[in-house]
Parts: sequence; structure tokens; C-alpha cells
Amino acid sequence: MATPSRMYPSLAGQRAVVLGGSRGIGRAIALRLAAEGVHVLVNYARSADAAERTAGECRALGVEADTVAGDIGEADELAAVFARVREWGGLDILVNNAARGLERPRPAIEQKS
Repeated sequence: MATPSRMYPSLAGQRAVVLGGSRGIGRAIALRLAAEGVHVLVNYARSADAAERTAGECRALGVEADTVAGDIGEADELAAVFARVREWGGLDILVNNAARGLERPRPAIEQKS
């Protein structure tokens, strides 16, 4: 994969977590950020292999990249994800691409009528 030219040089060196970043749109976002020189932490809920492939592709673009497991619709798992973010060095950019909670509502999100 050829590295695209950087459109946003001011992003280089920043740290991002992409929630739901292992596949589909999240993967594309993670790779675009990496192409801009952003270090990327790829969150996943189900597929460690897909997340690691995405992180590997990000590393191939010359940035730090790693994975973090956690279903962000569960409060304890969300807390664990952000504990890992702190260990990783914090973040400058948060991308919430994890929409699975829309498929099956979670107790962490209460709806009012």
C-alpha cells in the first residue's frame, strides 16, 4: 500500500484511539490517521485477528500502533479500554466508530420516553 500524501501535517505525532477500528469504516479511519502520521490504538470487541491486521497495516505506514479489546457498550470494559489508553500515553484524537450498542441497547445507556 502506497503512503498517501499528508493532507494534515499538524496531525503527525498525535495519538488516536479508534473505537470499533478493526474492520470496515473504523479500519479505513485508522489507516488514514496512520497515513497522516498519527499513532493509532485500534479498539475491537470481537475480532482480535482483524484488529491486529489493521494495527500491522498502520505500523507499516511508520507509526506506533497497537490493539485494545473491549466492548464499549459495557461500562467495565469501557473503563479498561481507557486504562489501556492511559498506559499507551494518552490520546489527542478519539474516534467513536463503535455503533454496536444501537443494535442491542445496553444498561449503560438509559433511554427516556
